[in-house]
Amino acid sequence: MRTHIRLFALLVVLCIGAVALGQGIYTETNTTVQAAGGQTYAGQSYFMPKMMKTVTGDQEIIIRLDKQMIYRVNVAEKTYSAMTFEEWEAQMKKASAEMDTKMADLQKKMENMPPEQKKMMEQLLGAQMKGKNGQQPKMDVTNTGEKKTIAGYTATKYVVTQDGKDFLTAWATNDVKGFASMRKDFEEMSTRLASSAPGAGSSMVEAMKKIQGYPLEMEMAMGVKTETTKLELKSISSSEFDVPAGFTKVAMDLNGNTAK
Repeated sequence: MRTHIRLFALLVVLCIGAVALGQGIYTETNTTVQAAGGQTYAGQSYFMPKMMKTVTGDQEIIIRLDKQMIYRVNVAEKTYSAMTFEEWEAQMKKASAEMDTKMADLQKKMENMPPEQKKMMEQLLGAQMKGKNGQQPKMDVTNTGEKKTIAGYTATKYVVTQDGKDFLTAWATNDVKGFASMRKDFEEMSTRLASSAPGAGSSMVEAMKKIQGYPLEMEMAMGVKTETTKLELKSISSSEFDVPAGFTKVAMDLNGNTAK
């Protein structure tokens, strides 16, 4: 299960990137995970045309649309792995098939659970669950019109429901200039990479496309909340999106297992 949570977290990152900017942008965020005892993780993100990087602790994920490549970098160990989009899709399809089998068995067991326990499981699993007969769940997006200020920007509240149940709340701003010019690139990338993702990844990406503007805050029913604490528009060197010199290449699967 930890593997699929890790995959889902990466997918969320890609969805955020779907509304990235035509100019450079740097953000700092705090992500709180209730399943980890409410622990908060600080992170940074960098965006430039056709390039993005997310940093959490000593772990980095670099997406290069210009090279059709995904890199995972371990700064502490000075290692990295490289995967083409095609390789990613192949591994995701395999992981998706395995997860679908496990989730189908779990959903059968959930039918006999007490209502409160069943509700808790549904919230925990969230977008990892598909609907009946393996169909993607229906996701609807509502602009509530409610506004608040986040990191100096005016944001509007959006509510996403999955099969009529609360799934995600997002606060997005249209005050960050220039984001539209890169939106198409990252939408195409996230749609492609989510098409073979386990669970309801495709439905989630389609829902995120309906949220207008850059998402500064997101809170999921499964207990994950990400808040932007800083956002700067600036030019970022292309070297920021390269693997550091001297790092050792290792093989890595979607479980995060490595072998030099």
